[in-house]
Amino acid sequence: MPPEEIRWTNQAVGTRYLVVPNIYPVLFDAHASFSRLATDLGPRDAPTRTSAIDNLHLDLRTQVFGDQVDWNVGTSLRRITLDNELGGLYQNIENRRNRFVHWGIYAEPEFRRGHFHIQPSVRAQFFDSRFYPFIEPRLRVVWERGLQQVSGAAGFYQQGVIGLSDRRDAASIFTAWTSVARPSENVEDVSEGRIQRALHFILGYRATPAAWLEVSIEGYYRRLLNIYIAEWTAFPRFTTRLQPASGRSFGFDVRAEVRRGIFYGYVTYGLASTRYEAEQATIQLWYGTETLGFRPPHDRRHQVNTLGSISTLGFDLSVRWEFGSGLPFSRALGFDGFALVDDVTDASQFEASRRVIYEEPFNGLLPTYHRLDVSVERMFSMGHAEVTVQGSIINVYNRRNLFYLDVFTQRRVDQLPLVPSLGVKIAF
Repeated sequence: MPPEEIRWTNQAVGTRYLVVPNIYPVLFDAHASFSRLATDLGPRDAPTRTSAIDNLHLDLRTQVFGDQVDWNVGTSLRRITLDNELGGLYQNIENRRNRFVHWGIYAEPEFRRGHFHIQPSVRAQFFDSRFYPFIEPRLRVVWERGLQQVSGAAGFYQQGVIGLSDRRDAASIFTAWTSVARPSENVEDVSEGRIQRALHFILGYRATPAAWLEVSIEGYYRRLLNIYIAEWTAFPRFTTRLQPASGRSFGFDVRAEVRRGIFYGYVTYGLASTRYEAEQATIQLWYGTETLGFRPPHDRRHQVNTLGSISTLGFDLSVRWEFGSGLPFSRALGFDGFALVDDVTDASQFEASRRVIYEEPFNGLLPTYHRLDVSVERMFSMGHAEVTVQGSIINVYNRRNLFYLDVFTQRRVDQLPLVPSLGVKIAF
């Protein structure tokens, strides 16, 4: 099996207990769930990297309904376990297991005044990296009249779990999970105990200019504080050591949806821009500046999704096309060796540590992604059974979309080529 083969499993179980009294306008809701996401890369019998995240979640919520005000109050508890085993070329095996616990309480009243729905809320979160609570105020306002709606929202959001990817693997979906470090008695690293924070602003507009047409636009801005990225290092290995950063993200999404007779379709376009400022101490040594701005590897600038479907003569035909502009990646220029020399010696007589020479982080751009899929299905009734026959073609024009690129050797692996399929479903 090729070393870039990636497998993942997702398991989940949950339960819910709901109480709606007959005589009181109150709803009690309790959730308990457990989920596990496991990923491994490499041969099935000896993967070079494995990563897993377990999430135990308990949530208790009460809703009180009033004439003009509804109240939603509750509490939630999460216990997250993170496991990583990272090996491979140039890599000393790194095993790391973290447990992360956070508890939150919240209150969300919703006021109705004329054409307005106003929903202020506040949430207090306790992370086990710090004892004192983190307060998250939020506000959502909706104005709705006739066939038009304007909505706006703002709020603070905080998170202690961090997903890291290896900059050696352009476009790879393998993610190693870690958490914010707990503070020691003498905190020297500014990253210890700092929780990732984001300030969100959202403004949207939706209208129905005709019975068959709905259009909407939504813009957003996010200010990112205390975020973390993998430590930059000249040694060619995957690391879960962190360096602090800050950033911002903004963009908008436009959507038009059509429902007319036998036809249904939509077109969406998204424009996004994300930029981080890294604060690692060695940046001054490498690049001659105290901070370094860059586009993170998930910053897809343009994205388009279209769907068209027709139902006629018992057949359902649908056509879908997707487009995404290229993602950033870090380009490698070459390798050298590094050794500490404290005396005059023959350079050929000692072993040097291998290093990689990168250009500035994420200054390369991967190819664009686009794909056309077509499917058709027909349903038949056969006695007490309903039989659905479906045929589809994935990647109709056989586009070579990148799945994995080794930035050292430039060896690439592509996603699915043209794939036809035929299926039958029987329901009683």
